[in-house]
Amino acid sequence: MATALALTSTLALLQALDSGRRGWWALYAVASCAAVYSHYTALFVLVAQAGWALAVHRERAAALLGANLVAAAGFAPWLPALVRNTHSFGTKIFELLDPFGWHAISHDVVRWAVGHPFLALGTEPGPVGVVLIAAGVIAGAALGRPAPSPRGWLVALLALATPVGLALYSAVGTDTWDVRNLICSWPGLALAMAALAAAPRGWWRALTIGAVTLGYTIGAVNLLAADHQRPDYAAAAQLILAHGRSDSVAIVAAPTPGPYAAMDASLDYAGDPGRALERIGSGPLQEIMRAAPYAPLAPTPPAQLAARTTSAELFMVVPGTVPLAQLQRSGAVNARRALGPVFGTGINGRLLATVYVPVSAYLRALAGRYAAARTVHLPGFMPLSVYMLRRRSPLQSGPP
Repeated sequence: MATALALTSTLALLQALDSGRRGWWALYAVASCAAVYSHYTALFVLVAQAGWALAVHRERAAALLGANLVAAAGFAPWLPALVRNTHSFGTKIFELLDPFGWHAISHDVVRWAVGHPFLALGTEPGPVGVVLIAAGVIAGAALGRPAPSPRGWLVALLALATPVGLALYSAVGTDTWDVRNLICSWPGLALAMAALAAAPRGWWRALTIGAVTLGYTIGAVNLLAADHQRPDYAAAAQLILAHGRSDSVAIVAAPTPGPYAAMDASLDYAGDPGRALERIGSGPLQEIMRAAPYAPLAPTPPAQLAARTTSAELFMVVPGTVPLAQLQRSGAVNARRALGPVFGTGINGRLLATVYVPVSAYLRALAGRYAAARTVHLPGFMPLSVYMLRRRSPLQSGPP
């Protein structure tokens, strides 16, 4: 959303500079304001393009200033929330997960340019894809020597705005460096790479453009692999609803700034909105919705969750691929083996490994009232497990 709105702002600005029409200036102001509402880092792109416009089109300075004042006025009601967010625990998560420094810059910029925020370059786009993209861009720049133009400089500024701005902000202020926070500059980067690849003439141009296109095509095909896609909460929702709508569902709600978890949204999209989910290791949804983002809330005791679980069947949606029998015995889990190399190592692994402790406590609190019926593992760069348990009859009750 932020990328689309920032790009809309850029296109509207160019039209407004060329035509001077008020409608384009109005769209520029609205899109700029909405882009910052969508993501704060859009501001770097907006500042860069406004600075370029002021330098190249001084005759439009008054209209440019007026449109930006309108955008700023539209964002002003959110300034208190911006101040709170800047000092919230949620912002500090960036520093914990991806500490700012040269390693983070070199690692994240390359993934932002040609790869994926959660997959290694050797996986996405893969060694061949990386070589083809780099060769096409470098050869195009060497053979073509594109002449700079005012709008060419704008493209360069759009590509550099967020990486440079975010690096400076993280160095002198709050560390908010993260590969996904660079997204608003990707259209500028894409145009810059395309311009370099298209700079040569004749057959050289066909070769350089072909190399870059083929490299990204290989990356796109690689992303189709099931293990390279997002956690498949949609499939988990379909599996649950295929068995009926009266079953209990327990989830592990990953720490997010909003009250809704991925499973809430997936069930909503699947046609079962508002289902009451038991949140293992978290507070109830009503308390989360009333609290501030990232507010430390006491989790519901596992015994209390278990006492509320009375349906004939119980579904548990848990990250990773831990055998149910192991969770029934203990919450001590090998995070790398359960979650894979992306989320099972480093600070991510240490953070996510803690979710299995309340899951294990919840299962033990069920006190043998439910028996394992089926386990489905769903692939993704963070795999999921859906455990289906069936309530025992009174004659079957006993140890799990």
